[in-house]
Amino acid sequence: MSYSNKVLRQIAFTLGNPIGYIGLPWMMALVTVGVTMKQFNNGVVSIPFWVGASLILTFFALPFYSAYTGKRILRAIEKDYGPRTRQAVYDKFAMAKEGELFSLNIPCLAKGVGEGK
Repeated sequence: MSYSNKVLRQIAFTLGNPIGYIGLPWMMALVTVGVTMKQFNNGVVSIPFWVGASLILTFFALPFYSAYTGKRILRAIEKDYGPRTRQAVYDKFAMAKEGELFSLNIPCLAKGVGEGK
């Protein structure tokens, strides 16, 4: 099943843990840039470059990782409630307009599609 990356990112930012979807790419970028810099330079002057390059790499990796996190959240909803509930949650986010506030009660949504516990 194909999902829109924009909707998956909205799911991740709304239902996910902000430390998880920003912190992990940031730590991976720090390690990647640090290992790369170690091959070329070993000075204190390179610390601002290391932090700056890591921030840039983080913001490039963030859209991909947040879409992956959105898929993981949908898989967890499917595991707990079922495929129709997963699709209903996805549709709720897909149909929402930019800046629109809506309530999301997943157990009630599951009962509404016939998968309630």
